[in-house]
Amino acid sequence: MELSRWYFATKLVCYVIWCFVGISMFRPRQSQRIPLSLALGTLRLFMGFGFGVIIWLSGTFVFVGINELETPSSGGMLVASVVTYLSVYVPIRWGEWGIFELALNPQPRSLNAFLLSSGMRARGWRLGGIVISCLADIPVIMSLGGLPLGRFMC
Repeated sequence: MELSRWYFATKLVCYVIWCFVGISMFRPRQSQRIPLSLALGTLRLFMGFGFGVIIWLSGTFVFVGINELETPSSGGMLVASVVTYLSVYVPIRWGEWGIFELALNPQPRSLNAFLLSSGMRARGWRLGGIVISCLADIPVIMSLGGLPLGRFMC
């Protein structure tokens, strides 16, 4: 299987598992958790395709901006790549997982709950989703010898 298939399969498995955790946490009485987890994990993967375009555009803009500020002692491409990844992927993934938090969490929905999360447990779940999303990127990053700038990852 080529790299992109492994990447998307890994993402799908991670997202399904993390959605199962979210369902168990936010809706403990929910029956049929596995089919719902499969549906939500698949939806999360496809959401990543849509947000991937935003990530690609934002990442390109940030990376170019960082390179314009670059000094020889600042660490070069690696530093620019890491800063770009963290400053673009993490906030966008906060929003992506925030959409799922709002969908799963029976707490009243509000802009504040979307932006900041609805509580410590929910915030932890959302942060865990970001970590899982980033960890699932590692095989692609390693196989390409660095961040795949100019391409989007979901």
